[in-house]
Amino acid sequence: HVRSRRQRQMCIRDRKSMDKATKRELVELLKEGVTNIINHSESKEAKLEIVEEPGFFRISLYSDGEAPSEFTPGLGIISMERFSHARGGYFDIDTKDGFKIMMSYPKKR
Repeated sequence: HVRSRRQRQMCIRDRKSMDKATKRELVELLKEGVTNIINHSESKEAKLEIVEEPGFFRISLYSDGEAPSEFTPGLGIISMERFSHARGGYFDIDTKDGFKIMMSYPKKR
């Protein structure tokens, strides 16, 4: 659990089937996402989830804070999208009822 002025919760399980280079890059991108929530969100709750499915990884980052009415993705979010698409994956942002980033990508290409 990570705590600051607002409660933060992270759920990360060991990803032994993820190669080290991918793991390092993913950790850096997710650190950027969590930092953005801490610095720019007035959220009361934030969650990070990494799930290993049989053929792919599914990742979501959620904040219950309000997204700006005119949201423009910054470098961190653009990097997350490139990371996912470069691996043949999916990337989406949902700004209804908070702010949620969802991405997935196959284990092997």
